[in-house]
Amino acid sequence: MVGLAGVVERARAGLVLALGPFLAEGGHVREGSRGAVSWVADRCGVSREEAVGLVRAARLAWRHRLVAESLAAGQVRVVRVVRLARAVRGPGRWVLFGRDEPVLVTAARSVTADVDFEGVVRAWEAQVDDELDRAAPAV
Repeated sequence: MVGLAGVVERARAGLVLALGPFLAEGGHVREGSRGAVSWVADRCGVSREEAVGLVRAARLAWRHRLVAESLAAGQVRVVRVVRLARAVRGPGRWVLFGRDEPVLVTAARSVTADVDFEGVVRAWEAQVDDELDRAAPAV
C-alpha cells in the first residue's frame, strides 16, 4: 500500500509539473476551455476543489525553481505545494515568497507532521501580512 501511495504521489507531482508550462502557454484556452480550473477538473477527472489546488500548485512550481525541483525530486508532497500556493494569494505575497522560498521549501521538506508544517506557513503568512501592512501608505 505504501509503495502504491508513492506511485500516486509521483504521478500527482508529474501532473503539477506538466500543468505549469501547459497553463502558462495557454494550452487550456487552445483546447476551448474558459479557465484553467475547469480544464483540469474536466480533463483530469478531479473535483473542482482539487483542480483549484492543482492549478495553484502548478503556477507556483512554474514560477519558483526550488519548489519545482523539490517536487520533481519527491522531497516535497503535492499537498504541501498546494498549501504554499494558497499562502501566496494576495497582493505583494508573490514577491515575498520569492525572497523566503528557500526557508519555506526547507520546512516543506523537513517538517514531518502536517500540523507543524501548517504552523510554519501560518507564521509566514502573519509575518508577511505585518510587513505588507508596514509598507502600505497610511490612509
